[in-house]
Amino acid sequence: MTTPTYATVTWDQLHRDARTLATTLEALGPWQGIVAITRGGMIPAAIVARELECRLVETISVAAYDEESPGEPQVLKGAPAAGDGTGFVIVDDLVDRGSTARLVRRLLPRAHFACLYAKPEGRDATDTFVAEVPQDTWVLFPWDTAPLFVPPIGRKR
Repeated sequence: MTTPTYATVTWDQLHRDARTLATTLEALGPWQGIVAITRGGMIPAAIVARELECRLVETISVAAYDEESPGEPQVLKGAPAAGDGTGFVIVDDLVDRGSTARLVRRLLPRAHFACLYAKPEGRDATDTFVAEVPQDTWVLFPWDTAPLFVPPIGRKR
């Protein structure tokens, strides 16, 4: 196994990419509602909901990761307001191996699945995405990082 590389997504980049996703989705709508996959899909879904002027936002809670180790996804909370997914768009931050996306698609088979970023192993599990990320890249989202003070190079201690 190779050592993963890391890509940091800033708040500004996330917002731009979510608006790009919303622009694509707007052309495919209208949408009855949005289903955000918690937790990563919540912020992109909120931005997409705002841009599409969509007030019905449901969540589905799926746990698939323990730190950086992928596991089998488990549904912790369903999305009853979405029914079979008709008229709904599912929003997530990232499709990695696609296991979470495939599980959610089985539960909401008529929904459109959209995410910000897709890795090659999960691309087939999404209908719409903004950018592809190499499979061995670990994406660090703004909510996963914290700004830290770094002293100037010239400062002597």
